[in-house]
Amino acid sequence: MPEMARLLDVPRSTVYGILSSKKYAPLLDVIVIAGRRRVTRESFERFLQAQDTYELFNFEYEELELEEKREYENYKRRCLAEADHSQEKKCLEYLTVPEAAELAGVEPATIAYWYTTGKISVRKTGKIIRIPREAFEQWLLKWKEKGVV
Repeated sequence: MPEMARLLDVPRSTVYGILSSKKYAPLLDVIVIAGRRRVTRESFERFLQAQDTYELFNFEYEELELEEKREYENYKRRCLAEADHSQEKKCLEYLTVPEAAELAGVEPATIAYWYTTGKISVRKTGKIIRIPREAFEQWLLKWKEKGVV
């Protein structure tokens, strides 16, 4: 299921929705291996051919420029909001630590180091950390111009 979600660039909840749908479930052969459900590659390919809603996700995120990454992340969030994956909805004004790390091309630990040393500002609510998108992107551009990041 995680691989199917990654290949389609959708959350796992969408994959489980596909598996339970009357329209697509008959196309997918589900087998159980070590107590976990798996979809066979042949049935996954059959599913891809029989529908026009989902397509394989195949571009290199790392090669995108900052503005392209921002557009892509916003696109993903709009898709999630339209699909009404309520637990997956995210605010466009803030980044999570993993999102900021992906945007900067660094590990999440580096983002944690940056905010604990005061290089970037964050908003904390209990254990939840959010990074103001606009300020982070401006900071990131400044540091990239200096050749630090």
